[in-house]
Amino acid sequence: RRRSSVGDAVRAAAAPAPEGAQAELRAAVTCVPQVSSLDWGCTELIGHTSSLKDALEAMEQHLSENNSPLMSTVAGFSQEELNALQSEMRRLKHVCRLKARLQWYEWRGKLERRCGAVLDECEAALEHDTSA
Repeated sequence: RRRSSVGDAVRAAAAPAPEGAQAELRAAVTCVPQVSSLDWGCTELIGHTSSLKDALEAMEQHLSENNSPLMSTVAGFSQEELNALQSEMRRLKHVCRLKARLQWYEWRGKLERRCGAVLDECEAALEHDTSA
């Protein structure tokens, strides 16, 4: 059975607090590597989160300043027009997927026919070698 990482934390939280200066010092020394590792992780996470927020704000600003006429048109659509556009996009996506599938099957058929022709040649050569 796999050990639960949550179970260890629950057991540690339920454990009695250390008594005496020596026990407290032992607990602190035992936990320092884990606490420093978590502190480093939190610092890194805060830094990455901050940089991602800045990048997102810059991208939002860029998109607001360089908005295409199509997006301005779509922004003025009613809910009914948006639903119709979404339905049309779904149909277009479905048709594109079907065409891609058809092209893949055509490509695969050509590959299989070429492989079959090579195997037929090998079979004929092998039969010629064994009959001689």
